[in-house]
Amino acid sequence: MRNVIFDLGGVVFNWSSPQIIETFVADLDVTPAEKQDVARRLRANVFAHPDWLETDRGTLRATDAVARFAQRMACPVGEMQRLWDLCSAHMLPKADTVALMQELSAQGAALYCLSNMPVERFAWLRQNHDFWHLFQGIVISGEIELIKPDPAIYRHLLHRFELAADACIFLDDSAPNIDAANALGIHGILFQDAASCRNELFALLNE
Repeated sequence: MRNVIFDLGGVVFNWSSPQIIETFVADLDVTPAEKQDVARRLRANVFAHPDWLETDRGTLRATDAVARFAQRMACPVGEMQRLWDLCSAHMLPKADTVALMQELSAQGAALYCLSNMPVERFAWLRQNHDFWHLFQGIVISGEIELIKPDPAIYRHLLHRFELAADACIFLDDSAPNIDAANALGIHGILFQDAASCRNELFALLNE
């Protein structure tokens, strides 16, 4: 197994919707009780709403999503655009994961990326970070209108890059996504942190 497939949010980049919400409401000029209410409504009307998955799937573009968020939140579109932009800015690289990717690449492993993400957010990340050359192939859900854990997105990656499932290891922080990969014969590792992932990963690579 010399092909290692990385998820992005939660694996290569930090991702925490509670932290994003906390940062967003901290800047609001309202009472603490009102901030708590806004946070609750953001969870329900933005991050947990089906529209969020549709932005990942690529069937709902960012501008339309932001307008829908604003309508449900009864706030100016500009405020929800601020939230959308904050989501991208919040996604800072995990230095230890990037170091792991560099180590794997130097040792001859082929690295790939498979991530649920809107096309607009990936474009921002690609422009603002410089390690994309480490990947030999990248599949972003919003670009092909498929999302994990749909088996079709894994098959798309395997077919597109001519990879055998049993020659791949997949790293993701979502158990359902790992289960879907395992069902197709890809060896999944549930990512918790780079150090523990590295131990399991290199044990497999050295078999």
